[in-house]
Amino acid sequence: NVPPKLISDALSSIGCCHWPEWRDKGQFNQMPTDLAVQWSVMLHFGHALAPYLPKSHSRWASWLSPSNLVFGTKVQSNEIVDSIVSKIVLYFDAAEKAANDVITMLKEKGFSKPNENH
Repeated sequence: NVPPKLISDALSSIGCCHWPEWRDKGQFNQMPTDLAVQWSVMLHFGHALAPYLPKSHSRWASWLSPSNLVFGTKVQSNEIVDSIVSKIVLYFDAAEKAANDVITMLKEKGFSKPNENH
């Protein structure tokens, strides 16, 4: 639930040029308002946001930007980006909690070493 303008401003502040101009069809230069599409945009630009994730989320940073050693990169604090990243981290935390809850449930049902096949 992040305002589209905040997402756009955050991406622009770290140098992401995100919406091309279409000559024949006008401009497609506004952040989509659909939440699922906004999440897709975040994932698309995740490699640029990864260095801003806190060290506590290094596994997620590696997932967003596997070709970079993101914690070797020094990034300047950016208030706009930090506000977006703090929201993204909430989703990552929720995903980890859901996965851990499922693993716990499987162990309680007798699976001693649950894996992706479950």
